[in-house]
Amino acid sequence: MVLAAVLVLQRGEERRAAERADVRLLAFAAYDEGRHDQAVAGLATFADAGDAAASLRLARLYAEGLGVSRDPARARTLYERAAEAGLVEAFLPLARMLEAAARRSGEARDWEAARGAYQQAFAAGAVAGAGEAATRLADLHAAGDGTPASDLDAAAWYRRGAEARDPMAQLRLGLLYVEGRGVPQDLVRAHAWLNVAAATLPASQAQLRETAIVSRDAVERRLSRAERAEARRLAHELFG
Repeated sequence: MVLAAVLVLQRGEERRAAERADVRLLAFAAYDEGRHDQAVAGLATFADAGDAAASLRLARLYAEGLGVSRDPARARTLYERAAEAGLVEAFLPLARMLEAAARRSGEARDWEAARGAYQQAFAAGAVAGAGEAATRLADLHAAGDGTPASDLDAAAWYRRGAEARDPMAQLRLGLLYVEGRGVPQDLVRAHAWLNVAAATLPASQAQLRETAIVSRDAVERRLSRAERAEARRLAHELFG
């Protein structure tokens, strides 16, 4: 009798677990298929229960107002929860939100939190958006936002972003080499990075791509034949 009762309870728990898994799969499928309004309730249930993956997806919905009213504060809380659980995909969007908060407050501690989050995203690698994270850090150093302006620090982070294949970093590093800001002036390296940027900037950034092409062509007119060949070889090495 006791054994039979235990087995009944066990089967009931297994059935409920399977039902929860089915609900989770349906919520994630709705999110993946763009049925955001149908995904919200299911994701919220699992996010509130500590499901980091659900928190990450729900955070994006609140951040962008997809299927739910836009709520940056709720989005930040959810991104923080996902990041604390170790989901590296949450690092970069959380860093963006922390930067926005720092711009609103102007507080040194908020800028420090934003820089720390970008550095965490960079350290986590490509899946966490390392290239963009490095570029945002470079931009902060270049503009002196929340930190003393420094061409040296900006160039160092643009180089990291460029090597992590971020097109914006490649463009800006190339321009720094043209001007000799934060790096020694080097027209061969400038041409190479601008060439790579021209090849990698997406169609949605046509104006920036045009800037890369025009700047590269202007540099090319200042190079000798041998320097042009070296610049193309280097671009191929960098792009490959």
